[in-house]
Amino acid sequence: SSAQAAAPKHISSRTASLRCAREQPPTGVRHCADTAVVGYVDDLAPACGQLSWLNLGNTAVAGSVDSLGGCDELMSMILEGSAVAGWVGGLTGLSRLATLNLQDTAVYGTISPLAALPQLTTLDLSGCSEISGNVALSSCAQLRTLDLSSTAVFGALALSSCTALTSLALSETDVSGSIEGLAQMCAQLWALDLSATSVTGSVAALSACGQLRAL
Repeated sequence: SSAQAAAPKHISSRTASLRCAREQPPTGVRHCADTAVVGYVDDLAPACGQLSWLNLGNTAVAGSVDSLGGCDELMSMILEGSAVAGWVGGLTGLSRLATLNLQDTAVYGTISPLAALPQLTTLDLSGCSEISGNVALSSCAQLRTLDLSSTAVFGALALSSCTALTSLALSETDVSGSIEGLAQMCAQLWALDLSATSVTGSVAALSACGQLRAL
């Protein structure tokens, strides 16, 4: 019948997720962002042993990010604007991860274990209201971009260990303390956003930030 011949309007979540994976090179799912792809990241977990890049940003893909904690080869995980949730602490074993972008998702947990990942250079958890923890990170020497805007992070602006940072965004958080706390780590900093925080002090302290372009 014509009804039988018509293409189905709905593809099962498992089929859609895995179809997208099969259409990419075996080491990456990089071209499914901003598409109508649906499904669950959990479905990718059993076959992710060789996966290096994962970009399902701005899709309806859901599931728990900690299901990807065994994807040991992952170097880039971009799930911004998707429907994923879960505990970010489940990702702390991804020792090769260089980029983690979970912006505007429902993930939860604290930031310090992620910031200590040895290869991580970009961490974007902005808009994740259930992300918390003290922003005074002790292990973050490798980080270049850190965006924790609109999260529940708190604490004094003491990031002296984050000496490689080029971009720091902490707007709309409970971060406090003196802006002088940046003087020891801002040599390479070119973008800084501390709007809507309780940070105090004189902007003169930023004279040490010789590369600063956006404030």
